[in-house]
Amino acid sequence: MRGKITQLYINLNKIKYNAQLINNQATKQDISVVGVTKGVLGEPKIAKAMLDGGISQLADSHIESLEKLKPLNKPLMLLRQGQKKDISKIVEIADISLISTLIAAQWLSCEAVRQNKTHQLILMLETGDRREGFSFSRIIGSAMQIIKLPNIKIAGIGTNVACLKQSYPNKKNLDLLIKKAEEIKKLADIKIISGGNSSAWPLLKDKKLPKEINQLRIGEAILLGNDTVKYQPINGAYQNCFRLEAEVIEAYKKVHDQAVLAVGLQDIGSGVLTPIIKDLEVKRVSSDHLVLKTNNVQLRVGDRVSFVPTYFALLGLMTSPFVQKAFHLC
Repeated sequence: MRGKITQLYINLNKIKYNAQLINNQATKQDISVVGVTKGVLGEPKIAKAMLDGGISQLADSHIESLEKLKPLNKPLMLLRQGQKKDISKIVEIADISLISTLIAAQWLSCEAVRQNKTHQLILMLETGDRREGFSFSRIIGSAMQIIKLPNIKIAGIGTNVACLKQSYPNKKNLDLLIKKAEEIKKLADIKIISGGNSSAWPLLKDKKLPKEINQLRIGEAILLGNDTVKYQPINGAYQNCFRLEAEVIEAYKKVHDQAVLAVGLQDIGSGVLTPIIKDLEVKRVSSDHLVLKTNNVQLRVGDRVSFVPTYFALLGLMTSPFVQKAFHLC
């Protein structure tokens, strides 16, 4: 196939199908799925596909992305604790924030008073990932202070796993979350126990999540159809919702038969691209070139090669201004 630009083809119907598959499994267990769009730069078309698949709430780490999602008229969650400069926008746009410090709650309270709004919070508990979260020993004391803040409501408690450290949802860390949730319930009328992200899929699939868990925040499993614990395909889900096409700009024998393509780390970050043609093999990637070992595949300058991206490659591709996004339904 020949063409002129690097394109990321996005199949909205496949994303909708994956969302429906995962949401149906969760609904059977009285669990609400929040569709996470941070891997796709808060793209409204992709968020709409998630909503069409039955998702009822959306989340992103950047308030700028939530601002793009506001016209969809669905509850919006800010996943990363907001920076001080963004507090006004957060209260204006987001319905609920995940926080891990008392000062963030105080900032949000002051701004919520100014805007005459009530802002909801989920208090994040550190259960082993070693990223964000109140420590086990400090979360109750912090909750007691947050409860007193005007125009702030503690809506729930949550945790993150398998984001920074290779720790996965298990009985131990979820029991810690539930224990602290029960303690906070004595202080505030919390409704949400948010038990993690796409890494919780194996427990959801096998119906092994504790009955107290009633929310999951899922992005990668919907977008790429993979179990993020062992990176195995989710049975019945599509793994090719996103397909990258890049152009061959050089093709001949050096150490081996190879082709050089016009895509690189500037576009895919730390991610990985897997050629759809099995005989092709990615050998090296530099800032703006990718080298393929072509083996028995005949490629010419101007030909285009298709790849499936990993999550971090998708994140880079959606962010890169050098990659055109092409949406389709089939």
